[in-house]
Amino acid sequence: MNGAIERNQYSPANMDVLLDRLNGVETFSDGRIPIEELYRKHLELETKYCFKKEVIYTIDIEENGERITVPVFCFIAPRKEGKESLWILAGIHGEEPAGPDAVYRQIDALGKLGQEIPLVIMPILNPAGYYRNWRFHDMPFSLDRRNVTDSRHLLPDSDDPTKPMIDMPLSEISDTFTRFFLALNKRYPIRLFFDLHEDAKLMEGYIYSQGILVENDPIAVECARILVGSGVKLKKEGTTRFPGEVIKEGVVFDEKGGPVQDGSIDQLAAAPEIFQGGRIVSKHAAKTAIVPETPTIGDNTLDDRILAHESILINLPRLWHMASGS
Repeated sequence: MNGAIERNQYSPANMDVLLDRLNGVETFSDGRIPIEELYRKHLELETKYCFKKEVIYTIDIEENGERITVPVFCFIAPRKEGKESLWILAGIHGEEPAGPDAVYRQIDALGKLGQEIPLVIMPILNPAGYYRNWRFHDMPFSLDRRNVTDSRHLLPDSDDPTKPMIDMPLSEISDTFTRFFLALNKRYPIRLFFDLHEDAKLMEGYIYSQGILVENDPIAVECARILVGSGVKLKKEGTTRFPGEVIKEGVVFDEKGGPVQDGSIDQLAAAPEIFQGGRIVSKHAAKTAIVPETPTIGDNTLDDRILAHESILINLPRLWHMASGS
């Protein structure tokens, strides 16, 4: 489907009709914002702040035998093409509502920030998982990684860097997403990248850092400080629950002090080289890619977790300044 048709199909008037249908969908009840309210608020970036809206892919939500096809949007601040940009992603995993809900609460601040700096926002990448509280878009849980943003087919295998981690894209959605992502990175090259996450198995959070700054990443250290200041319990030293991951000052690295090689969209954002068409090609790499992982176990209420992610978003102007000078 070409861009002109997409813009017409998901015009504000047509989105009103779609969201009225979504109003009948019962979003998982844990205090998270209903899915249709999230979308209405996100669309203010377009209608109120003149962001450009692009469709990344569509995803089906099914309720009471009715299938509703929902667009997954990317919002791009006006008149900033070609400049290094700040990117924000949220809602990759559906059982992690704090990131999307924080973006919802801070939509006006983000809209205003987009008038000042180049800004790209993907506010909810897995709406089907969000409304069901499923980790993935098509099932609650799987031992296989089924992320909509899986990037392993583009990234080198750590044991054999002459080949990618997996031969083919994990799914049609991950293929569509990563193609969109790489094309957009050429138009709005990433300088600073945030991917907001939670972890249902953590009592103490931490920060992942990807990019050229690696162990000398003041932005990651500052994000850890911000989370602690917001009340999040952060694991300062030790290891994560994943093999080969070491924590220093609340920031996660591999055992050699480099970025974790996990095939994630965060690794892709920071990668200077990728596999395309069976060969290694260069791409623009983010200066740093930050993944806040807030804990959900213990005394951490959903509101506490939303406030923690809001604290990152509130500090974006200062973090952007750090990325510009560090």
